[in-house]
Amino acid sequence: MTGEPGRAAGADGDASTPTAPVGGLPVTWDLWRRRVYLWSLTCVIPGVLLTWALWGQQAALSVLLGGGLGLFNLQLLGGAVFRMVGSLAAEPNPSASPVSPAAAPFRWVGTALATAAILWYMAGQPEGLAAGFSLALMGFIAAAAQTSAQLSPNSGPSSDQD
Repeated sequence: MTGEPGRAAGADGDASTPTAPVGGLPVTWDLWRRRVYLWSLTCVIPGVLLTWALWGQQAALSVLLGGGLGLFNLQLLGGAVFRMVGSLAAEPNPSASPVSPAAAPFRWVGTALATAAILWYMAGQPEGLAAGFSLALMGFIAAAAQTSAQLSPNSGPSSDQD
C-alpha cells in the first residue's frame, strides 16, 4: 500500500496504472471493468442456455457471439468515457501519454467487420446477435447502476458492498 489517500493497494505510484484511480475518481477502471464483465456474463450465460434449450445450438451460438461483440463494444465505449471523465476531473498530467484520437475509427471499423462476419456466418440467426448484444447492454447498465452510487456526490465514502 502506498499510504496515499485515494490510491489502490498495490499501485506502484504511476498514475497511468489501471489500479490507480483516474483523476481522483473513487472508482478504478479495473473495478468498473470487472463489474461490467461480471454483470454481462450474468445476463448472457443464462440467455445462451435458455436459447440452446428452446431453439438449438446454432441460435445459442449466435446469442453468445452477439453477447461477446456487445461486451467488447460497450467495454470500449465505457473505457473512453471513463478516461474522458477522469481527465476532466484531474489536473493535466504532462507525463501521461495522450490517447490518440486517430485510433478510435479503427476500433469501430473492427467492430463493424466483426458484426458483418457474424451476420454473414449466421445469416438465418440475426435475432441472436441482437439478443446477445441486448443482454450485454443489460449487464453494462447494471454495472453502471452499481457504480453510480459511488460516483454520486451524495454517496458516502464506503457505499460499495463488494
